[in-house]
Amino acid sequence: MSKNKKMVIIVGSILLVLITGIVLFAYKHRKVLNKCYDGFNISEELDCIIKNHNSHHDKGDKIPILTFHRIMSDDIKEKQFPDNQWAQAVSVFEEQMEYLYENGYKTLSMDEFYCWYKEKCKYDKKSVVLTFDDGDISIYYLVLPILKKYNFKATSFIIGINTDNALDEEFDENKRQYITNKIIKKSLEEYPNLEYQSHSYNYHDYSNQNRIYNSTKSDIQEDFDKMKKFNFDYIAYPYGFYTNDLLRVTKKNNYKLGFTFRNYKYATRNCLQYEVPRIKVNGYSDVNFIKKVVEGNFVKSDIIIK
Repeated sequence: MSKNKKMVIIVGSILLVLITGIVLFAYKHRKVLNKCYDGFNISEELDCIIKNHNSHHDKGDKIPILTFHRIMSDDIKEKQFPDNQWAQAVSVFEEQMEYLYENGYKTLSMDEFYCWYKEKCKYDKKSVVLTFDDGDISIYYLVLPILKKYNFKATSFIIGINTDNALDEEFDENKRQYITNKIIKKSLEEYPNLEYQSHSYNYHDYSNQNRIYNSTKSDIQEDFDKMKKFNFDYIAYPYGFYTNDLLRVTKKNNYKLGFTFRNYKYATRNCLQYEVPRIKVNGYSDVNFIKKVVEGNFVKSDIIIK
């Protein structure tokens, strides 16, 4: 056999192996490909596939994103919500914040976390992100003074329709009140380290929590359109529920990151851009829970749910 024929056979064999490998890779990762988002360019699509492939083998830096909900005074918690996992006593919350402060933890804003995620910033291992879902008015009256005390940064994910419909009235913990546009403006002037971002306009629907699963892209886009007046760059999906269409609309509307819930694990740079996990801090979580999380020893089963 001539030398040229041997080269042709070798090259052909190499090409066959490569093509077979590509086909097998595409088949193996077909679900991953479906999860990546319409509108990505080729490099973004490959990055999505690689990150999804690596998501089960996270290595290197990780940052806990803590998620709180309603913070309330101790007596209201004890008398009215003793077994409500979504309500936390303010004294417990302050003890947790004091622990972070006394032990030298740095709190990150959304843009700082995004900078880290994009590998443009490096922070000390003692870094944490504080988030609050639903936009309860307690964020201003009970949480803000504690954030000021420790000079901490935090993000409140608000529900647009609740904020638009909220009344400017006296703070009353005996009823559910949401933060108003007026209070948001006031708090930003007083303490810009507390920022506000999207929890959707009207997908946080207590009567139909699964509504997102029956929504079209057009339905979802309509909700995003109503949120545009706030000029938000980040979104936390209501109840942690999301679909491929929601992810694609999030991308289309140029949100920098989308945050999930219920996965309860650390955020790493391997996380998909619109599926960044957070860790729930509920009404049963004490200071020892926070300690375990920030020290990197948290597992999902540590969250107490009654």
